[in-house]
Amino acid sequence: MKRTTTALTTIMTLAGALAVQPVFAATESELQFWRSAEDAGQARDYRAYLERYPEGEFAPLAKNRLRDVRRERREDEAETAAAAVDTRTPYQKEAALGLSASDRRVVQSSLVARGYDTRGVDGVFGAGSRSAISGWQAAEGHQVTGYLTAEEYAALGGAENPGALTNPGAGSAAANQANACADDGATASEWREWSEAKRIDTQASYRTYLDRYPNGRHADDALTEIYGVTHDGDASATLTQGERRAERQEQEETLGYDVNQRTQVEQRLEVAGYDPGPVDGVFTRETRLAIASYRKDRHLEHGRYLDREMVRRLVEDTNGVSYSPSASTGDATNSSVQINPNVAAAIAAGALAVGGALLLDD
Repeated sequence: MKRTTTALTTIMTLAGALAVQPVFAATESELQFWRSAEDAGQARDYRAYLERYPEGEFAPLAKNRLRDVRRERREDEAETAAAAVDTRTPYQKEAALGLSASDRRVVQSSLVARGYDTRGVDGVFGAGSRSAISGWQAAEGHQVTGYLTAEEYAALGGAENPGALTNPGAGSAAANQANACADDGATASEWREWSEAKRIDTQASYRTYLDRYPNGRHADDALTEIYGVTHDGDASATLTQGERRAERQEQEETLGYDVNQRTQVEQRLEVAGYDPGPVDGVFTRETRLAIASYRKDRHLEHGRYLDREMVRRLVEDTNGVSYSPSASTGDATNSSVQINPNVAAAIAAGALAVGGALLLDD
């Protein structure tokens, strides 16, 4: 009887346990899917589970896991962003690039080509270069600091590895440069500046060269590029640049003008509307530019030196006009000038006295 009671009690206990035990609805395939998602612990795996079993046994848990993963990701991103904040000054950022003089010349050349005047392509970031950088930054929507970031340096044509051009070495490239300088007759710095001007080939680049070397080996050539060439097919076009420059200088020296006569030339240039700079008988860069511009406008052979034909034209254009220090108006034609027939006859005869000195004295 006791054994029967014990067996009955065991059966009843098992039945009660089965009655309160919850029914596990997940299939074996869902359970395996969920375990794989849990092992990976990635948002994409939890999303894959929910797409496959939107009402699955583990759907609530999968949603909780997704929220946890997203929160952790946001926290990680915030920490990364905070660590990535660059507290260096613009000067320090540029200094960290380690730009060599060659690297800086690349930047200056690029700025000049874009129309920003760096006041020289010399590998030195002075006030002119800083101003040009600031202007470019403002135009491009960058923060205006006057100093380059790595991205800005790359945008201006910089190498991927700043400083790579620091040491060109003593190989054939350096030897070729030395030979080119020797053949050109210019210093190494002027040769580089002229080479950059020709490479960029804009009026701004040639003006940059002239700013640094107003009496340089290629000053005439730069003026030619700025104001145009008017050889008119004559034989001089076949001469080398150096030969033609020497010939033009000799033509001016042949005139034998003293300080007074040079002063008269400057006065007449100013009357004609060309700014020669100080009217003192000293031909400065401004005087040479005025001469070059006048020659170009009168369709004379290009250049920055005087010759008899230019003086004759200048006297014709300014005859009958009184000079005063305020005469220059910037008008390059001064078409109101009247020519006195008697003076024109004197010009034709080859001589004209101005203020007691002869400008033309055949």
